[in-house]
Amino acid sequence: MAKRVKLLKDDGTFLIGAISTIAQHLLSPEARLKPTPIANMLVDFGFFSQAEVYKVGIREGNFVICEGPTVFLNDKRLLSKAIDNRMGVILGIEVLEQVKNKQLDYDLYVGFSVQEEVGTRGAKTATALINPDFAIVTDVSPGQDYESTTTFGQLGQGVMLRGMDNGYITRYDLIQYQLKLMKEHAIKYQFYISPGGTDAGSVHLTTAGIPTIQACLIARNLHTISGIIDLDDFNETIKLVTTIIEDLDETKIKGFNWSNKE
Repeated sequence: MAKRVKLLKDDGTFLIGAISTIAQHLLSPEARLKPTPIANMLVDFGFFSQAEVYKVGIREGNFVICEGPTVFLNDKRLLSKAIDNRMGVILGIEVLEQVKNKQLDYDLYVGFSVQEEVGTRGAKTATALINPDFAIVTDVSPGQDYESTTTFGQLGQGVMLRGMDNGYITRYDLIQYQLKLMKEHAIKYQFYISPGGTDAGSVHLTTAGIPTIQACLIARNLHTISGIIDLDDFNETIKLVTTIIEDLDETKIKGFNWSNKE
């Protein structure tokens, strides 16, 4: 409601507009108490006629993108739209920077999968393509610290030790492995149980089952143009992933793959 948007035309240019609706004081008392249906929202680009819309090159199916610049609120907090799943991509890139000169005992793949929010579709195809022996999924999960200081998901309290979500229950040995590394390397963490899910839900079910760790951080205002993360959480997540990558070797990876044991 009232958010500014950009429409992407087929020629790569953008048009600026806004999501408009009927003013509240013009609605019936009953309608005021209900959310505005999407069908009643108008994306207004200032056109005078349908003919003008088609003339400038707009067609059915063009993408409309909500505006939302990325800004630092202070030296600890970052505000950005689409923080889920932008953070997963940025984490992967930062991890590559950390390990690019390291000698590893195995082949490392870093992928950026699509459509996690609509069925973890990219994760399914990427996992089938790579067929990994071990997987680390990076993502963000919703902060709940605006409700209470004791709920799961406190901004600034470190990387998540994710026990379960609606698509994955973390194996006990993988929990213990993460705990050991986080204590040895002084990685700040918080236990988390999520009502949502990540690509791990699909990754860990591929073939005979892939040992999968989720390395996630908290974000407020998830799935909006105003997501907020804490940079300490971000850095602790990078530290966990790089620590795992540097700690793993062929023997440990085989040890996590029960189906490969003779």
